[in-house]
Order: sequence, then structure tokens, then C-alpha cells
Amino acid sequence: NALGFGGWNWSFFFKLHSDTPAKIAGFAYAHEHLKAAGYDLLTRTANRAGDPDTEEICANLVTEERAMADRIAGTFDSVVETTLNRSAVIE
Repeated sequence: NALGFGGWNWSFFFKLHSDTPAKIAGFAYAHEHLKAAGYDLLTRTANRAGDPDTEEICANLVTEERAMADRIAGTFDSVVETTLNRSAVIE
């Protein structure tokens, strides 16, 4: 099936590319934004459902996830430098 082939394709892609600091930081950054989006949707759902306790908890989690993404983004210059230095050593 198409999903199985797509999964195999991604698996093959990632096996060909080593886990560099830049790649790991990029995935961590994206992961934090995915979590923030999920909590944002839950915040909105709780609001519509009239559940202020859940709304507040989820809104706080959105803030935390975005703050973590910002912290990760703050490392991008150093992880790029580290990745390039590691690549130069390997070549």
C-alpha cells in the first residue's frame, strides 16, 4: 500500500543521512511546534466546550512548547557550526 511504501521511503532516506547536530536540532524544533499546535487546538476545543480549567492548562502548555522551540532555535548557529566542523573532519 502507498502508506507502507511511503514509510519505507522515509526510512531509507533517514538511513542515508547521518544524525548531525543540525538535523537533530531541526527535528526537535519541529517537534516542539507540533506539540504547541496540538495544545493550541485543545485550548480552542476546551474554550468551545466551556472547560476553563483545561483551556488554561493547555494555553500554558502552548506557551511552554513555544518557549522551548525558541530555546532550540537559539542553538541553531552553534549546531550548524558543529555540524560543519564534524563534516570537515570526516572528509
